[in-house]
Amino acid sequence: MKSQLLPTTLAALALALPIFSCAKVATPDDFNQQGEIALQELDYDAAKANFEGALAVLAQDSTSPDYLQAKLGLIESLVYLDHDSCAVEFMGLASDLPGGGPPLKDYVYIAGLLANAGHLESSFAVADLGNQRFPDAPGLVKVFENIAEKAKNVGSSKLNEGLAGLGYLE
Repeated sequence: MKSQLLPTTLAALALALPIFSCAKVATPDDFNQQGEIALQELDYDAAKANFEGALAVLAQDSTSPDYLQAKLGLIESLVYLDHDSCAVEFMGLASDLPGGGPPLKDYVYIAGLLANAGHLESSFAVADLGNQRFPDAPGLVKVFENIAEKAKNVGSSKLNEGLAGLGYLE
């Protein structure tokens, strides 16, 4: 008596293979879109995972148009998950990109998020990096003023030194 298991299994595989071969592989854009949705839903762990997925598919290709979005999304999720890594990642981004780094608006946005989350030293690090590239840009001046105002209650000597060196503290 022959077993019907092998022919049945082979038949099932033959039917399933065309379905599996049409399965779409996630692109960096797919990961970025899911990451953006997760950020909007304040699910920072999911956002981080999606942006890391995009960067993995891109193999850190900083010339891809999806790279900046993935890296900035990752950095934004790190504002809430690991602010020290956030500043380090942003500094890495600034050196990775052709042309010297991201646009001014990204320095202002990330530094502002960090300041508003109470991570003043990390915010200062990002804003200072932006100030080196875009000296006295009005958006960065506002970020430094915001940091200086919040720093009055923190008492960080390192932060106060940095702010005083730029003329934001008396």
